[in-house]
Amino acid sequence: MIPSRFLSVSELVAQLPHIYPIMTPNGTQMVPFPQGELNDSFRLDFLKNVVIPALNHLDNGEWGLMTKTDQGNKIPCDILMWHSTREIVDVLTGTGATWIPLALPPPEWIWTAVSDPIPIPIPNPIPNPIPEPDPIMTKLLVIESILNMLIAREFPNYATSFPQIDGFPISTGTIVLKPVK
Repeated sequence: MIPSRFLSVSELVAQLPHIYPIMTPNGTQMVPFPQGELNDSFRLDFLKNVVIPALNHLDNGEWGLMTKTDQGNKIPCDILMWHSTREIVDVLTGTGATWIPLALPPPEWIWTAVSDPIPIPIPNPIPNPIPEPDPIMTKLLVIESILNMLIAREFPNYATSFPQIDGFPISTGTIVLKPVK
């Protein structure tokens, strides 16, 4: 039975900059792998150059890539193979680490050694989307503006040195403060 190295893979993924945004039901989440066309090649480079060498340091060189010789020597970007037993494990999702042991592969799918690690170029980050304004901060800014107006009206000599919110009109009249919900 192969050792579970989920924690090791998770630690390696956690060291990557989480710079790629994806939309989830809970909002935007930043992940370590680009989405779309670059995802598979980036994960394969990370698997070859970081994950496998790190795990082989722990497990005497047993980990390698899985090559599908019956499919034009295709190498999956998320699968590790244990040399002595040919057991395979899915270790990377499109957004991070996982550890899912899979059934033994067909004999045409072979273990492939990995050479020494080389540095991985990290692609330029995709610009972060503009975040939604924080509703609490927005309410605090409104309260600050109202306080600035009150101080300016009640203490005109002091108000000239008191910081004002740019663009907020100072007017006279009645101001009613309502509870913040």
